This record gives sequence, C-alpha cells and structure tokens, in this order.
Amino acid sequence: MCIVPYASAATPHGHECFPQARLPKTRLSVIPQKLMLHHQIMDDNHEKYYCLDVIADLKPVSVLDVGCGCGEMTVRLAALCERVTAVDLFDGLIQRCRRENPRPNVEYMQMDARELKFPDRNFALVLENNSLHHMEHWEKALDEMVRVAQSYVLVEEPIANLRNDAKQTAAVVQDLVLEAQKEVGYPHYRHLRLDDLLAGFRNHDLNVSYEVFATDEPSTWDGYETHLRFFAEKSRRPAYWLDRFANLKEELAGRPLQQADKVLVVATRKT
Repeated sequence: MCIVPYASAATPHGHECFPQARLPKTRLSVIPQKLMLHHQIMDDNHEKYYCLDVIADLKPVSVLDVGCGCGEMTVRLAALCERVTAVDLFDGLIQRCRRENPRPNVEYMQMDARELKFPDRNFALVLENNSLHHMEHWEKALDEMVRVAQSYVLVEEPIANLRNDAKQTAAVVQDLVLEAQKEVGYPHYRHLRLDDLLAGFRNHDLNVSYEVFATDEPSTWDGYETHLRFFAEKSRRPAYWLDRFANLKEELAGRPLQQADKVLVVATRKT
C-alpha cells in the first residue's frame, strides 16, 4: 500500500476518475512506515475496513467513532483502543448499539456530528467510516472531527470515481434508490468526489495523505432491487418505485454494475 500526500494546488478540479495506478509512489514523512496496511480487516459480510490496521498500529488511548450506526465498527475499535466514544444522530441506532454491541470500554451517545458536544482536542483519534455521505452539509461534520482530535483524523468513504461503464451505470441505479430513500426521510446522498473530500481539509493545519482502493467487484441488480424494495414498502407508493426500477433495468438492458471505489484519508496535526 502507498498512502500518498495530498497537495491541493496540484489536484485538478472537475476530475471524476482517480485510477490507483496514477497515484505517486511516495509516502508522507509524518506517516510512520507501520501505517502500510498488511491486510484488510473484514467483517462477516466481507465489508473491508481499511482504517483498522492504521488504528491497530497507532494504538490511540481515546477514539471518537462518528456516525457509528449499529456499532459494527465500534466493537472492532473497542478491541484496539483503551476508550471509545461512539456517536450517531439517531437515538434508535444508539439504543440498538447499547443492546447489541455493548462493551465495557465503549460509551454510546446520541449526537449530531455537525455539532459535537466535546471540548477541543478531546480525543487522540477521530474517525468516520461510510458516514459522511449520509449527512447533509458533511463539511461541518469534518470540521468538528478536526476540532475535537488531538492528533489524528481518519476518513474512510466510498467515492464517486466513475471510471468505467459499470460504475456509471451503478451510479444511475443508486440515484433511483436515493430518490426513494429521500421520500421516506432516510438521509443518504451521492458518494463524495475525492476532490471535494480533500478540499474539506484545506482550512486546517494538517498533514493530509490518502489512498484510493480501486475495486472491480460486481454489484447485482437483485441487490439494488432488494435495497429499493425495503424503502419503497415504507413509502406511500411502493408500486411506483418498483415500476421505475423495472423500467430502468429494461432501459439499461441489465448492464453490469460495479461497487464503488473507496478512499482512506489520514490527517495528522502539524503541531
């Protein structure tokens, strides 16, 4: 793995594609050699957590998990860190975390990531995994993450890297799912562009490096349909959404779909 430095002046705006082969083969000096990922830690559903190897090497005493969801990532952090605080906007998810993923060194709290109720530099490390694209005005959450971090901020997100036809088709299908989710009040937005994400760090005194993890793993039309159906059935017009999906599938002739590429951003304080 090669975690590469980000230089905003050299990053062209408007680009959708960031092929991994193009990334410079240099490492940021402030990132220890240990931060190279020796393997990808995966959960039972084969979700890759690239940030966990970094955290395992850093061994931070205190960690804030932003947008913890149901706590799947949080319990893995608990095994690596002395103290973990996990926050999510939705109290129902926090209650579920407390029931399903309790740990003696974890505290779950309901809180808006865009208005964190913690003092400045309160946690050795602050991270989010797959949460920013569930937030409107995600930049505010990133600013808050930086504010409460003593040393490290880690961001792991799927990115809108539309580098081939299969990823472009998947983005079109995903947009339909997002429409249905919006109708039922579920917060979910398009994946972030890499340029936009990196630009969010520009106003902070940080050394920022990143790694793009390109994947050609397929997605399935059945998987998208199942996902859409879940939200369609919560809406006032389930048949409308399912008909739109069937029409879109026919229009696109069942073209291949691919999963999104991901990025891991590691930011460290200069002072």
